[in-house]
Amino acid sequence: MKNRQLAAAVVAATMVLASGQALAAGKAGDSYFGVQYAALEYKDDGLNADFEPGTLMFRLGHYFTDYIGLEARRGIALNDDTQSVGGVDVSVELENFTGVYGLGRLPMGSVAAIYGMAGWGQGEVKGESLGVTDTARETGLTYGGGVEFYFGETVSVNAEYVVYPDGPGFEATSVNAGVNFNF
Repeated sequence: MKNRQLAAAVVAATMVLASGQALAAGKAGDSYFGVQYAALEYKDDGLNADFEPGTLMFRLGHYFTDYIGLEARRGIALNDDTQSVGGVDVSVELENFTGVYGLGRLPMGSVAAIYGMAGWGQGEVKGESLGVTDTARETGLTYGGGVEFYFGETVSVNAEYVVYPDGPGFEATSVNAGVNFNF
């Protein structure tokens, strides 16, 4: 819950900041590097519990046109989340995530763009309880969408929702907010 509240606060701050004067960024031919905080939500049906570990996501991409781009992502754990399941503490964290996405963007004048993305991703989640550790890795379709606000020619902020590959008995989604630097 605390990660969702933090993500909501970051998204709200992003919207307020973006309401000021802005100039176009993210044009055809631009490449970018970005960093996001991802409020991950991992639902495990077998444990009947929801975990919310914090994740740091790195992005590297290129816009081929004003409407089409390609992006690679790498995520690492910032912290784990511990829940009591049947009186036993269970801890979950995202060990890592790697993904490659095709992006479709719709510029909204010179201030913002909305975008959708779909691609391939692989994530590894580690769970620990009573001194026993288990790791699950899933690979598959990952997709999402978001909004990006421009601040000058080189900086933009974004907020998005992403769905990650599901596994047997679990699913993972995240609300992300971050900043991109175009070059």
